Amino acid sequence: ELAERLGDVRPAVRERAIQTLAKRGAPAVSVLAATVRDSSLPTSTRVDALWALTRMQNDEANRVLRSALKSSEPEMRQVAAFGLGANGDSQAAEKLVNLLIDAAPQVRRAAATSLGQIGDGIAVDGLLAALAEPSDPVLEHSLIYALIEIGDAAATRAGLTNENPRVRRGALLALDAMQPNPLRPEDVAELLRTGEPTLRTAALQVIAKHVDWSTAAGEAITRMLDSPKTSDADRALLIELLVAFRDAEEVRRLVAERLTSAATTEATAGALLEAMARMDLATAPDAWQAPLERRLLASADETTARAIEAANNLGAESFAEPLTRIANDRSRSDELRLAALTAVAFGRPISDAQFAWLAGQLTAAETPSQRWTAARTIAAARLSPQQLQRAFELLAEAGPMEMSALVDVAAQVQDEATGKQFIASAAKAAERVSVPPGAINDLLKRFPSLASRLPERLSSGATSGDVAEQAARLEQLEAELDDGDALRGRAVFFGQRAACFACHRVGEEGGRIGPDLGAIAERRTRRDLLESIVFPSASLARGFESFTVATDDGRVHVGLLLNETADSVTVRGADQRETRVRRASIEQMLPSPVSIMPQGLDRTLDARQLSDLLAYLMSLKAN
Repeated sequence: ELAERLGDVRPAVRERAIQTLAKRGAPAVSVLAATVRDSSLPTSTRVDALWALTRMQNDEANRVLRSALKSSEPEMRQVAAFGLGANGDSQAAEKLVNLLIDAAPQVRRAAATSLGQIGDGIAVDGLLAALAEPSDPVLEHSLIYALIEIGDAAATRAGLTNENPRVRRGALLALDAMQPNPLRPEDVAELLRTGEPTLRTAALQVIAKHVDWSTAAGEAITRMLDSPKTSDADRALLIELLVAFRDAEEVRRLVAERLTSAATTEATAGALLEAMARMDLATAPDAWQAPLERRLLASADETTARAIEAANNLGAESFAEPLTRIANDRSRSDELRLAALTAVAFGRPISDAQFAWLAGQLTAAETPSQRWTAARTIAAARLSPQQLQRAFELLAEAGPMEMSALVDVAAQVQDEATGKQFIASAAKAAERVSVPPGAINDLLKRFPSLASRLPERLSSGATSGDVAEQAARLEQLEAELDDGDALRGRAVFFGQRAACFACHRVGEEGGRIGPDLGAIAERRTRRDLLESIVFPSASLARGFESFTVATDDGRVHVGLLLNETADSVTVRGADQRETRVRRASIEQMLPSPVSIMPQGLDRTLDARQLSDLLAYLMSLKAN
């Protein structure tokens, strides 16, 4: 009677029947076996009988499960295979190996999983053979994981010499995951000579994990550098290898030789320099100093740009002379000059000519990110008293994006009188744009007497902000704005004044600092979008929270955390540049309550432009 409940239409009743029969154990096996063999019953009823048997974990139940492996129903074979693995039935190993070539992929996956659970080395040859057949990633993972669980390194090693690259790759990945790791450098080096891309990629990835395999890594790097054609995937792996083996003397020597050689192509030099820009090294090795200086002064802008990034990562102070030459070279592009000056100017004096050029970039730069970088560089340099006065004048006229960086010149105020001048300039700017409160708060901590001179429009921003005031401002704007025109709004979005495109992407256009707005109207109301424009810190999009990273040399990096490793973190700032910061140099890393999106666009744009921008954003929907 209880077995009949296995066919009940109510799932809860069927589950209760399965549980009860499983608890009865051996006395219930015969009735369950009869149910499994009765082909007149629905498949679902017979499958439920198998589920009850899988929970018994006794020899009689396993015997029934083994016989069910021959069923014509894939679902029954799958459940039987699952149960035998869960019960660790070693007598089923050979039968499960036969299921590795079953017509149903779900049965093959269940067989592979169970063979791993049973752990009998008799299954290794069958698992390797199954890897030869094209399969879905889930099945491939099951086969490889089964090899790992069985852990028979000697038997699995035979797969490294199999004629099928899929088998060699699976064996490689399985061996690399076994403990202790049985792989030898020569095992993997042999696989690098293959012409099969996925196998070569796997071999390179394995080598990159073994930092003690420097000789094999050097050979792999040499082979890739000598290759006449390099795919994007191979280039990425080359960089990964160079970064992983940055401490190996043979790799350092190889990098120096290739950067020095006139035969090295610009593409190869670019890959080497990109790797150097990602390496966790406090300073550049001595052998790299001269070749990197030569690459800095190369004629190709792309090579020079990568060399600047490498020099900045390895210690810009060691390359101050060539970086300064680039910054002062009028024949170079503004973008290159700005990158060079930014790298070398931190905490150092800059000439009046350099300051004047940076000031000009605040309005003349082609992109918003360049304007922001120029503002950041002015704030980061050690300014003379005259330059600081000029910086205050620039602050008074700054737009919202430049303001977010330029306001940090407050840190260079050394006395109360200069502090008053800064506040006067900030107050003038606050008539047009929002002034970030952080710098003002820090200034007031150093010179508390300035608080009495703080204008209302600055004092309200120097606190956490009033929710009621923000709500009132939004209501005021909503009353002033009309429906707008989406076509004109697109021009505002991609224009230099609002510069939304600098951080946000729509379709194939725009930056990647902030959220993709391609279908924003499906997730946000008009009021939500208005709040995001006027008060961007009121609600930060999940996954786009900014962090403040302070280092022991006095630098402060603000932006999105792109990547974290045991050795470093990578921050993407408002200028879209990615900066790798060594963990050893980090003094403090905290989430920032303030968005890197500049506040105050409602003051930069007039009512017509703001209405049009909202209309454009509300038009952005999927398809």
